[in-house]
Parts: sequence; structure tokens; C-alpha cells
Amino acid sequence: SELFLATTQRTSTYHAASAAASVGALVQAIERADSFGTEAVSDVLATQEFNTLYGLLSFDANGQSQAPSLHLQYDKDMTVQTVYPIEFRSAELVYPMPTWDARDCNMLSKCLTGEETGVCQEDGTCKCDSENAVSTGVGSSAKCVYIPAEDMTYVDTSLLIVGYILFAVQAFL
Repeated sequence: SELFLATTQRTSTYHAASAAASVGALVQAIERADSFGTEAVSDVLATQEFNTLYGLLSFDANGQSQAPSLHLQYDKDMTVQTVYPIEFRSAELVYPMPTWDARDCNMLSKCLTGEETGVCQEDGTCKCDSENAVSTGVGSSAKCVYIPAEDMTYVDTSLLIVGYILFAVQAFL
């Protein structure tokens, strides 16, 4: 788990545990069937219970797991909430879900904590608090960067006028 966190900057999820429980149930079914035959193993899986790290596992007539499960979802504050079953619900279902970039912006970026701060938007970019800051990056790399006001006093006035005229001409083309 520490290696996973160091590599991905995310905590591990239930997927590895689910895979281990699945393999464990299959091993138990093969042992009980005393066979590697598909039909023999399938019959054992369809009719018996198996001890797994999730608890007892069994399957209904359609082959669906009968193990209870909680359905989790991040809320708009990026807090994990249980949304189903209703009797265990800690929050309402969020629909549509925030994009991965928006979630990463809220959880991993410097948008909220950098030198210049802002608010993460739905597209995973920052809306910067300061008018002198611009958003750069998306998702985990999103941040606000301070851009100092330009001091154009080093440019000759006549050159500035020519630049403004050319800009105006270009705008009409």
C-alpha cells in the first residue's frame, strides 16, 4: 500500500482485495470439486459458500454475488460517502460525478494551497482568486501563477503606437 501510494499519490482501493477474494473462492471450489474441470468447479461455485477476506461469499441463480456491498462515491467536497444501501447512506448520490481532473484538482493540486490560490473548476483547472494570477495545468498539476503587471516604460512611445495600430488592423482582418 505504501509503494502504491508513493507511485500513484492515491490510496489503494478495494480492487486488489476483490481479486484476492475471487481467487480464494476459486481455489476453494477447485479443492472441493477435487477437479479442474469447468463443470465440476462451476457446480461447486453455484451451490456452496466460501470464506473470503470479505466474509462468506455465495452466488445466486444468475451467478451474481450475494455478498452485501456498499456503494461509495466522492461528494462535491471530495469526501468519500456511502450512497447505497439506503439504510447505510451517509450522503445523496452525486450525479453527474465530477471528472477525474476535477477530483485530482481538489485532492492533489496546489490550486487551493499554493502561493496564489483559487477554486478548482469542473474541468480540473483553477479559477484564481487574484486578477494578477492565471491558471496553469489540469487536475493534479493545476495551480494559480502570479503574473506581474507589465511595465512598458522601456518601449518607445512611437513603437507602442505602431504596435497598437497593427493590433487594431489585425482585429478587423
